[in-house]
Amino acid sequence: MLIAQWTFPFAINKPRKKNKCKCRTFNYKAMTKEKWEDFSNQINSNIHQHKITTEIDNTISLEKLWHKIYTCIINAALQHIPNKKQTIKHSFHTFSPKATALHKDLKLIGNIIYKVKNSFKYNLTISTQIINNINTINHKHNFDILNLPENPSLLPQWIDHAKQAWKALFHARSIENTQHLKQHINTATNKDMNN
Repeated sequence: MLIAQWTFPFAINKPRKKNKCKCRTFNYKAMTKEKWEDFSNQINSNIHQHKITTEIDNTISLEKLWHKIYTCIINAALQHIPNKKQTIKHSFHTFSPKATALHKDLKLIGNIIYKVKNSFKYNLTISTQIINNINTINHKHNFDILNLPENPSLLPQWIDHAKQAWKALFHARSIENTQHLKQHINTATNKDMNN
C-alpha cells in the first residue's frame, strides 16, 4: 500500500481563478517505437543522474523515492512525448441568469422575514425599504404577500404566508438549476461523443 501526501503552499498565498483549471494533454498516438525507446532511455538516464536507489527505510523515504521517480518520468515525458498545455473552464458551479435572479430574490425574502421578526420582537419601526422590497417581490413574481400587520398577534400568520412565497421561489430556483445542469451535461456529452 502506498500513502502519498501532497502539499500546495502556493494555493494559500495566491488567489485562485474560479471555474478554470490548467491541464497538460499528452498525444500518445503520435509516438513511434523509436520515440518510446528514447523516452525509456531518458528515464533511465534521469534515474542514474539523480542516483535513485531502491532502499526504503520508512514511509518518508518511500515518499521521497516515489517523488524522485515521478520527477524523472514526467521530465522525460515532457521532452519526448508530444504534449499541449491548455486551460479548461468548468461551468458546473455557474448558473443561468434566471437562477441567479431567483437566488437573489430568495435571499431578499429571507432577509425581509428576518427583519420583520426582529422589528416585532424588539418593538422597532419597520422601514419603508422593507415595504418597498415586499412590493417589488410581489410585482416581480406575481405573489400576494400581504402588507405587514399592525397587530403583533397576526405576525405568525404573515410569516407563514411569506414563507410560502419563499418556498415557491426555492423550488423555482431548484428546477432552474436542475434544468441548467442537465443541459450542461448533455452538451458536454454530445461534445465528447463528437470528439
